Parts: sequence; structure tokens; C-alpha cells
Amino acid sequence: MERHRELAATLAASARQMADVAEHIRLVADQHAELVAKLQAAMEPYARYVDWLGAMGGTGRSDAD
Repeated sequence: MERHRELAATLAASARQMADVAEHIRLVADQHAELVAKLQAAMEPYARYVDWLGAMGGTGRSDAD
């Protein structure tokens, strides 16, 4: 019976650790989403300029972009 209690305690500790790791992963995913949004916003003026160049007869962005 003692062995079962030890196993239950070990499983409970493992579950808490897994919950902590899941929370860290969620935080990293949220930070990643924020970073992507900021990078896209920072690139938008450049993308508009490239599109403008394309409209003026330059290369512009390709359809593959």
C-alpha cells in the first residue's frame, strides 16, 4: 500500500510539472503571436513601397510572396 501512495505522489508531482510546462508554452506562444503581429506591422510600409515601385514599372512583389 505504501508503494501505491508513493506512486500517487510521484504522479501528482509529474502532473503539476506538466501543467507548469504547459503554462510556459502558452506564454511563449502568446509572445510569438505578438511578435509576429509587430513584425508584420513593421514590414507593412516596406511592402507598400515595393508595391508602389511595381506599379511605377519596377519589379514589385511577385505573386509568390
